[in-house]
Amino acid sequence: MISTLSYVSPPLILTFALIVNLQFYPSFDFFSHRRRRLMLSKLFFALSFIGASLAFPRALQTEQNSNMSDPNQIGTPTNQSQPTTPGVGGVFLCHHVNWMNCTYAVFPPNTCFDLNDDWNGTISSIGPDNGTLLWVYTEMNCTGNATEFVFPGSSNLMDKDINDRIVSINILPQTSTGNQTQ
Repeated sequence: MISTLSYVSPPLILTFALIVNLQFYPSFDFFSHRRRRLMLSKLFFALSFIGASLAFPRALQTEQNSNMSDPNQIGTPTNQSQPTTPGVGGVFLCHHVNWMNCTYAVFPPNTCFDLNDDWNGTISSIGPDNGTLLWVYTEMNCTGNATEFVFPGSSNLMDKDINDRIVSINILPQTSTGNQTQ
């Protein structure tokens, strides 16, 4: 309630000031063309400010929440297994190098995920959480060329010659080493 009032109060103060302005000048000629345009422009500005100040916090909140994804929105699991280590599996996936246009998702360990059309072949930066071992593959069902990532990952997959080629991923606890067994 208080946060809503903090966004509404500046426009309300402006609107109140316009009304008081009319009351302090009883000789104000509203029908004068020049003054009418001035008053209407002030009123339009105040009303625009009210709308913008009410809409901006909602837009900002939507943008902040859109960075967290359900792994099923990013890909489809091809095998199901029980998670072995709680808290393992968080990965930042980014469409562009240097961590631009990213999402974050927590994947269950030991589960191969084939990426959906939005992410299939479009990842240019990738970063697993600390304690997570991430394997990425160039073909479906976690086959093809495999590359291993640990925290902090890579901000530029062009350096690893896998830029825009990741098709499936698998998460393991970082205590696992070497090639994974399915």
